[in-house]
Parts: sequence; C-alpha cells; structure tokens
Amino acid sequence: MAPWPVAYGSSLVPTLIFAGRGLIALYHGVNAERKRDKVTFPAFRNHLSGDCGVFLLPMVQSWLLPLFWFSAEDRLDSLPVHVGCAPTLPRFRYDQ
Repeated sequence: MAPWPVAYGSSLVPTLIFAGRGLIALYHGVNAERKRDKVTFPAFRNHLSGDCGVFLLPMVQSWLLPLFWFSAEDRLDSLPVHVGCAPTLPRFRYDQ
C-alpha cells in the first residue's frame, strides 16, 4: 500500500498546479496585449507542461515530491513574516 499522502492523491497536486499555470500562460499567449507575449507565454506553457509531465513519472516522484512539499511548506511558513515585516520597513527609493 502507498504511504498516507500518496494514497489520497497528493502526488497529483503538483501536476495539477503546473497544468493550471500552463493553461493560464496559454490563455495569456492567445490574448496577448504586447507582441512579445505571443512568443513568451507559449514558451512558458511548454516549460510548465514539461514540469507537469515530470511529476507524473514514478521514478522521479520518490525524490521530487518531498522537495515540492518542502518548498510549499517553507513558502507558507515565511508568508506571515513577510506580511508582518514588509509594511514596517522603509522603502528603498530608486530615484535617489
């Protein structure tokens, strides 16, 4: 039997996230406001689709999924620190 999170589909979460980002990039590539976006957004879509496919490979899931979940947890842990500190710090002005 598969370990606990995999049994409930946690191995599909990164795939769904990257697939969703790929579809968003495709939408913005089709409905681009600038000329360059018609080239760059489909390129991002291809990259995200490749990432989506990599997460489906069983031989890579054993070491890639823990890295994905650790980075997701690390980002969520640092979010309250950023929200608390960012408004209190002085802004760096580029024009001075």
